[in-house]
Amino acid sequence: MKKIIIMAAAILILTTITTILLLVVLPKKNIQALPEKTQEVIPEETEIPVFTYVLKDSIITNMKDSKRFVKASFLLEVTNEEDIATLTKYDYMIKDTIIRILRNTTEAEYALVDVQSTLREVIKTELMKVLGVNSIKEVFFLELVMQ
Repeated sequence: MKKIIIMAAAILILTTITTILLLVVLPKKNIQALPEKTQEVIPEETEIPVFTYVLKDSIITNMKDSKRFVKASFLLEVTNEEDIATLTKYDYMIKDTIIRILRNTTEAEYALVDVQSTLREVIKTELMKVLGVNSIKEVFFLELVMQ
């Protein structure tokens, strides 16, 4: 029994010494701990500044192959502030391009549910091509009347 008590005491002493070494001596020697799991940081999308240009007058034109007409007014969103000067300078080209597009749209096409979204994309694409700018982000209808 004496041997068992001596063995238990020896194990207790070794455990105590090991614990002291792990807690006191080793951290002072700058032993690096295992790296912790970190959450991946996803950067926020930066907001792109938007500038607006409103066509001064409404556009009135007839529909293709019809006695009916359409009246519309527009606002353009651009991402480059310098392009506002280009839009202002070439206002007549903007109106001409939009009139051409509206005039070549039939009464049946105007009756479609998605006519505005289709016209927005066509106008946007054509204006960027005609004006030589790539910053037109969106075309908004301020008014669209068909009679």
